[in-house]
Amino acid sequence: MSRNLKWIAASLLLSVFVSWGCTKPEPTKPVSTHTTGQLKALETRVAKLETQLKNESALRSQLQNQLNSTQQALSVAKSQLAATEEKLQRSVQRAQTLETERNEALLALQTRTTEKDALQVQYDDFRKTLKDLIGKAELASTPIIGTSPANVLPAPKSLN
Repeated sequence: MSRNLKWIAASLLLSVFVSWGCTKPEPTKPVSTHTTGQLKALETRVAKLETQLKNESALRSQLQNQLNSTQQALSVAKSQLAATEEKLQRSVQRAQTLETERNEALLALQTRTTEKDALQVQYDDFRKTLKDLIGKAELASTPIIGTSPANVLPAPKSLN
């Protein structure tokens, strides 16, 4: 067992040294001029990107404000549309009522016109009959030429 223990102790010691070697920081390298130029280029690029970010953020807030105002205008337009639809519905109902009343009045007018025409025909027939009777009465009352008044029978006297 002592042999196994030696092997375990040796491998443990080896793993400690390996761990210490891997975690040791690298020695710092001196910054070259080439790296300094790259660093400045990256800094200017970062500055440009920050400026673009600010511009995009301002544009985003502006577009958000426009969206909000458009949504408000849309809600106002929707409420106006609803009011207009309601008004249109009332107008349609009123038009239907007026159409029904008009149809009823037209039917009554046609009925009255038919009645008037029938009465006009009766009146014309009555006038024609009266004219015929007046003509017969006048004919009966005129003396016939060549007859004497003696030949004409006197009108009957009323019975008293």
